[in-house]
Amino acid sequence: TPVGCSHTFGNWVTATEASCKQNGEQYRTVNEVYDEKANSLSMELKEAYPPEAKVKSLVRSASLKDGRIEIKDRVEFDGNGEIDIHFVTHIKPEILDGRIALAEGRSLIYDTKLTPEIEAFEVDKAFAGRWGSNELYRIHLKANTVAGEYVNYIK
Repeated sequence: TPVGCSHTFGNWVTATEASCKQNGEQYRTVNEVYDEKANSLSMELKEAYPPEAKVKSLVRSASLKDGRIEIKDRVEFDGNGEIDIHFVTHIKPEILDGRIALAEGRSLIYDTKLTPEIEAFEVDKAFAGRWGSNELYRIHLKANTVAGEYVNYIK
């Protein structure tokens, strides 16, 4: 049964339960590069997954340019896999044509190779105090692939 496996920056790769992102020193990002001049950060995330996840490479980069955040994921699996990129918000988002409306006039402009879904979920009372609600919304952006590059923007 596929399950979502979280890791740094909210990216999720669907895999079997045994191949979820793991905790511990050996499961980490590598090749982190911060370019202050370009306002960008990139890292390889494949080490966050055990070998049975069959993630050959998962490079995440983020940059701030012209008032928007660009988040780029380049993934390669050993065989077919599913990437499921997650964003979480406390205000209900709305899927529109090629974008997702967020709070305060912001939008998530998603790569059209990805399929969007919205999932509401409950959090415990201790966590809910931070958000002012015990219901949060997870935005899924999914694709089945052997390899691909996906660029999403928040503005």
